[in-house]
Amino acid sequence: MACMRNGRNALRQIINNVHSSESERMMNPLVFACQGVRHRKLEVILTTNVDKLGKAGETVKVAPGHFRNHLMPKLLAVPNIDKYAYLIRQQRKNAPLEEEEEKEEVKVVTVSEEVKMKEYEKAAKRLENARLGASIKFNDIFRTVVLRRAINLERFRTRATKEDPIELRSVVTKEDILAEVARQLCIGLEPDNVHLPSPLSTVGEYEVPLRLPRSIPLPAGKCSATHTPLMAASLILPSHFFTTYKISKLCLHHMQSANPHKGITCFFPVRELASRTFASVGSVENHVSAPTNTQRSGGSKTSDNDFERELQELFDEVKTLVMNGSKDDAVDLLRANYEAVKERMDAGVRGIEEAATIDIIALGYMAVGDFKFVESLLEMLNEIVGSLKDDEPLLDSVLVHMGSMYSTLGKFEKSMIVYRRAIDNMENIYGKHSVFLITPILGMAKVLGSIGRTTKAVDFYHRAIALLESSRGAECEDLAIPLFGLGSLLLKQGKPTEAETPFLRILNIYTKLYGEDDGRVGMAMSSLAHVKCAMGKANEAIDLYKSALKVIKDSNYMASDDSIVEKMRIDLAELLHAVGRGKEGRELLEECLLITEKHKGKEDPSSVTHLINLATSHSRSKNYVEAERLLRTSLQVLSKTVSPDDQSISFPMLHLAVTLYQLKQDEEAEQLALQALHIREKAFGEDSLPVAEALDCLVSIQTRLTRDDEVLLDQLKRVLSIQEKEFGPESKEVLTTLKKVVHFLDKLGRKNDKLLLQKRLSALRSKFKQQIQQ
Repeated sequence: MACMRNGRNALRQIINNVHSSESERMMNPLVFACQGVRHRKLEVILTTNVDKLGKAGETVKVAPGHFRNHLMPKLLAVPNIDKYAYLIRQQRKNAPLEEEEEKEEVKVVTVSEEVKMKEYEKAAKRLENARLGASIKFNDIFRTVVLRRAINLERFRTRATKEDPIELRSVVTKEDILAEVARQLCIGLEPDNVHLPSPLSTVGEYEVPLRLPRSIPLPAGKCSATHTPLMAASLILPSHFFTTYKISKLCLHHMQSANPHKGITCFFPVRELASRTFASVGSVENHVSAPTNTQRSGGSKTSDNDFERELQELFDEVKTLVMNGSKDDAVDLLRANYEAVKERMDAGVRGIEEAATIDIIALGYMAVGDFKFVESLLEMLNEIVGSLKDDEPLLDSVLVHMGSMYSTLGKFEKSMIVYRRAIDNMENIYGKHSVFLITPILGMAKVLGSIGRTTKAVDFYHRAIALLESSRGAECEDLAIPLFGLGSLLLKQGKPTEAETPFLRILNIYTKLYGEDDGRVGMAMSSLAHVKCAMGKANEAIDLYKSALKVIKDSNYMASDDSIVEKMRIDLAELLHAVGRGKEGRELLEECLLITEKHKGKEDPSSVTHLINLATSHSRSKNYVEAERLLRTSLQVLSKTVSPDDQSISFPMLHLAVTLYQLKQDEEAEQLALQALHIREKAFGEDSLPVAEALDCLVSIQTRLTRDDEVLLDQLKRVLSIQEKEFGPESKEVLTTLKKVVHFLDKLGRKNDKLLLQKRLSALRSKFKQQIQQ
């Protein structure tokens, strides 16, 4: 891999930064990354003498990673292909033959005490002027070297306040500090030179004295009664990967080793890589994964995992760069590796190694967000995979990655094709009842659900559930994935009664495994509340929502300002308003607003949503004056962050127009409605639903202002046309607008037009009455 640098282990932190639904995150292709390929030797031609390999011009076999990372960048060797072999032969013909190798004469140089003392003084000054862990500039480029430690995640979550110290999972010892000084400053210190009474166990900044011999003079300007120079080494733990690099102060950066669980989801990585499994959001410790090369062939892990680790390092490095905002560097790294594998493919080498390398590069570009290039990579990968035999090692892993990426790109037909091949291959190798089949089966179920083939998707979910039950038991936590997918699909189909069973099973599984007070139980309650609401059992849903919020808060499972918790509060508030408990719902909405203002400030744009929701609640209670105040505040906040014609500003603007209409301030209401209409026509198009909403509001206001009835009728016809296109000709929205059109036709005396629409209106009314009676 070209330019392997810096980072490791970013996969666990990247999943939660992706702004998507939980069902999409469940099969995210990044979760299955870095699965690798079996290691093979590569023939290269040495361009110069290399110790332990051979002499210039010789053809030797080396590990692909050794060639890419060491030999090729230093121009010590080139691939053994015809054009390079010819160039090497011509070069050696023109170069003089070296019959005898030069013998190096080893001389023993005696270093005087004076020279030693000078070196010691230089080292002391370097230690004094250095700061480990901060930013330094080297050749106009800022580089970072840090000593990182994972924080104790459980202790971190259960802190009483943010000011409480953050504990490390493993302490920082004297040996760690000595190793870091040697690595960053190239200065060797003995343990006696460092005074560290006890290991460092929390995030913070510390003074770590260095004790040097009395014979070494103090740096200029330093005073010490004991003649022992004390050079500070502070230890700081930042929240991200390589961010600061200081010297004379040693920095420790904290990284969460696992993201907090969000939602009731877990993941099944397709394969273990170098004996590692990848956990992700809501995942369990024991994951279902396809077998490694060793499991498949019974070979030695030592010889098979070198290339796999290189792919792992490449993918982790890309993730790290993306997390740190260095997308350009990530693209450069991916491009360098792409060009290397492309050169091998142009030379006619198109095997499983090339397929796996392109697979990882494609996953890297998915993380970067360059989906267009991912499509071309997938087409290239599809050609290679199509020529490979089904029994190739780890081919099933590459196929599952392809299926997941095709699904993310919306190429559902291609996704089904590769998933089907992966399932067939794994059935032939491991049998139809192997747990290794679960990942492609779940991928296939998701794709089928996305294209509307719900019956087939349900069958695949049931198959995944049966496989897990037979191998792990009926109360295995891993069942949460297929159960959640199945329940969500049934709910989407409008079958809440059938969806209740899988969500109840998830709740029971988490309750038995973790107890009633665990945050995962709270998330399961929230999902079940959504089902109860769809079933029309509002009171049961309200109780479940309240219990879920209490459990999540008491267990510190999520922060109070987390978007998932915020959505639960809003859903509960809406439900409370629907059953006539508006005061309780309004209290929840006020809580959402206060939390947002506390964590983000009163002028943050995210507070606008809560201001509008709270204004809507007051409008339902006929408190239009307070609603007006809240809506004007929301407009003031938005006007400071977005342009006057931004589409987002039209929503509080239209709400304010309706509120002013209720307050009989029709002139200002009309101006606001017209302004919102023009913004939406420009932003969404003249035949969009947001435009229809603005037009409908404008007609109501202008009717009371006695504007021209012909103009109002034309506006209503425009609304009717948009609603018929979006909702269908027999929708409730169309029924409501038809009544208004008939009213204006009657007012204008157009009896014939009115008669035609009255017949249609009567037919729609009869239809809705029958539906209500049923």
